[in-house]
Amino acid sequence: MIGETADVEPKPVEKLPHFPRSIWMRSGSSLTCVVVVLDETGRPQEAIVSYPSRMGLTEQEKQVILSVQWTPAQVGGQVRPSLVSMDFEVR
Repeated sequence: MIGETADVEPKPVEKLPHFPRSIWMRSGSSLTCVVVVLDETGRPQEAIVSYPSRMGLTEQEKQVILSVQWTPAQVGGQVRPSLVSMDFEVR
């Protein structure tokens, strides 16, 4: 399920770490979107770049993103696996 559509959306448990600047430097775009797959406990299982489509994450970038613990998505009081989008924008 898409996290934004849950009754209770997934949220980071603590302050987000400083993400490597290389994520958006390599993208060639001012916006890079990463989709994170969360299990029913809010633990990240996978992270992939959804935009721009030609870009992938380095192992270091992936580990930083996967280090973020989230609260689980809930629907009808039940925890669910979910997808969250992390957008990195250069201004």
